[in-house]
Amino acid sequence: MEEDTLGFATRILGLPGVRVIDVDPLMKYTRFHIETVVDSTQCRACGAGAALRKRRRRTLLDVPHHGEETRLVWHQRIWHCPSTACPVTEW
Repeated sequence: MEEDTLGFATRILGLPGVRVIDVDPLMKYTRFHIETVVDSTQCRACGAGAALRKRRRRTLLDVPHHGEETRLVWHQRIWHCPSTACPVTEW
């Protein structure tokens, strides 16, 4: 999908801190694939730069949007601390 279309979808969805990365217009509903706009973070415990461990998809069903049935598929980032001395493993 084109960047202009995704930017427009992000604006009309109107969720702060979230961007649309894909849209699936299906017969009964529209599925928006979303992710947070944060591309990097730090460990809350030790302050080290976090590393991306994996991504997990979470589907939020029946989220109404402008009177239409939609589904949000959140591409959740799972971070981990690379410091072996840190007690925090992932979040």
